[in-house]
Amino acid sequence: MSKLAARTRVLLANRSRLVTYAHIAAETGLSPRWLERFASDTASGDFHCGKVEKLYEFLTGTPLDV
Repeated sequence: MSKLAARTRVLLANRSRLVTYAHIAAETGLSPRWLERFASDTASGDFHCGKVEKLYEFLTGTPLDV
């Protein structure tokens, strides 16, 4: 798993519980199912970097600067 994906997974796990998958999906266009798969400890797939970047930016409130 990339460093970006690992960091984003931590951010997702530690988000406010008021920020639901449905809310994240509405704001980012990512499906709740994709969010569930990404958050799963058993998920080790190669996640599309564009989706991970979009989620990272939503959770941090800042654009990814590489």
